[in-house]
Amino acid sequence: MEESRDILMSTLIESGVFIPGDFSSIGEFSSEALVSICAQLLNLIDPSSASFCDELLILSPIGLGSAPISLIL
Repeated sequence: MEESRDILMSTLIESGVFIPGDFSSIGEFSSEALVSICAQLLNLIDPSSASFCDELLILSPIGLGSAPISLIL
């Protein structure tokens, strides 16, 4: 199981995916990091389509809008 996680981590890095934060394994990824990584992977699959945002939008609790949180450190 650990070997497959190592393969996935090295494949992400070799694909040019920026991994925000200081993670040594996929089990440590935060929700924000997963959103960013998934968006980057989708953009790699079809770069000619509309770009997926690699930010997580946080909706305000009173519904007055949203504020993007940048995941690129």
